[in-house]
Amino acid sequence: MNTLKRLSRLDRIIIQPPVYAPFFKAIKENQRELVKNPLKLINGKYEMDFEDLTEKVQSSQAKMLILCSPHNPVGRVWSRSELERLSQICIEHDLIVVSDEIHADLVLTPHKHVPFTMIAPELEDRTIVCMAPSKTFNMAGLATSFIMIPNQELREKFNSYMEKAHLTMINPFSLTAADAAYRYGDDWLDQVLDYIKCNVEYLTDYIQRRISQLSVVVPEGTYLAW
Repeated sequence: MNTLKRLSRLDRIIIQPPVYAPFFKAIKENQRELVKNPLKLINGKYEMDFEDLTEKVQSSQAKMLILCSPHNPVGRVWSRSELERLSQICIEHDLIVVSDEIHADLVLTPHKHVPFTMIAPELEDRTIVCMAPSKTFNMAGLATSFIMIPNQELREKFNSYMEKAHLTMINPFSLTAADAAYRYGDDWLDQVLDYIKCNVEYLTDYIQRRISQLSVVVPEGTYLAW
């Protein structure tokens, strides 16, 4: 498949701003070209602009899209139908997808996170999924994360880069903490989600009543407010 062609300098990578600021930096510092597919704010809710994305992919011949799901900072939890439409574009135009799903556990009812690779079997071959316990369990200081790459060739390329950069050593304390959090943290997480939902309601109400110059995009997930 064409997806596994080596990325090279000046390859173009798409992001969907307003989005996590380090995405911009990572692309530029790796000598790639940045292509923006801005989200659209419609009736107080951000949505993907699929028409603009299709045009940008065709005009730039981009090789990769970085998906933020749930989205940081606008708090969208993308619906299955949105992800299905996105997946069609990615498959049709042979895009590698880096799916940042670090906030996947922090989803507020009634919304549900849909892992990108579950949308269509073909996506496993072209998707790199980034996850970590840091957001879910407040463990950012332990600097532990994990990457899921079903495609063997992509996985070997990723591992090769990590080995060359000497980034393969695991902190045993962080690994133990992550294992404990995922095994025994369900009750704690349920309480955190209730707490976050109350904070969202409080913040939204406060701004509407006391700071009328601002408006809040009510988040469907994450602990962020935009």
